Amino acid sequence: MVYLHQSTLFLATLIVAGCASPFGTKLPPVEKTIAFPPVNESVQADEGMILVANGNFYAYDGIELLNTINARLGIGGNPSQGFRGTPPKVMLRPQYLFPQSEDEKFIYYTGNVRFYYGGAPIVDDPGTAPSQWKVGGLRISKSDWNDVVIWAPRHDRVYDPEFPAKNFRIGRSLEQPRIRTAVIERSVREAWAKELIYRGPADDGALNFIYQEHKGDAKSPLYREDIRFDPTGDPVLTVRGARIEIEGTHDNKIFYKVLDNFPSPQSAVDFASAETVTPLE
Repeated sequence: MVYLHQSTLFLATLIVAGCASPFGTKLPPVEKTIAFPPVNESVQADEGMILVANGNFYAYDGIELLNTINARLGIGGNPSQGFRGTPPKVMLRPQYLFPQSEDEKFIYYTGNVRFYYGGAPIVDDPGTAPSQWKVGGLRISKSDWNDVVIWAPRHDRVYDPEFPAKNFRIGRSLEQPRIRTAVIERSVREAWAKELIYRGPADDGALNFIYQEHKGDAKSPLYREDIRFDPTGDPVLTVRGARIEIEGTHDNKIFYKVLDNFPSPQSAVDFASAETVTPLE
């Protein structure tokens, strides 16, 4: 038996500064779906909980850097002019990075890097001014997850959001990067969700529910409907294409099985009209 807690269908946005395009195809966010509970599995929920839901949002399959890493970026000076100098030093603190672009061999994950000029030591100073952080990130090989290098703009005092590959430097981290995958939300503007909430039993034995539809980043549901259902005859409740078999109730709990989840909308017309909202008591 699975116990369901109240859940939100739209995840909080993780803000990742910077939007650089090193090279290759710019990667779009990926559609993610949220559908629960598992079909044909007996579950239970308390009054006020979501019984069944189906929805989506758009996110990046990003990464999370778990430790602070440092590197020197390429060679210093201007070799084309015959000048050489000390290569710049950079630091990446723990952060989320999203996949901004890719080429045949690598994926470029974008985040923030800290530049250190001249002979300044690499010191993790929490008081560093935001203007001293630049767009950069990690380049990871598609064939070897352990092949990780830091990349950042070649001209460390100038930021161009569309700089080409030849204008950034790379350097291998002095520390072993600790990285794990992370889902980073881009937007809920095109997202949608359908959900059924249990409101509890009525005095005559009927059961009360609320059906809701969400679309985009609106704070309020696009549509709400009160539903009253008597399970004594046919125990299967059908709502907007979803079918829920009521197995029983006890106190404020409901025991049920989802036979079919809500179907995904094919277009905006698949949602109920907002003009037909049923006021809640």
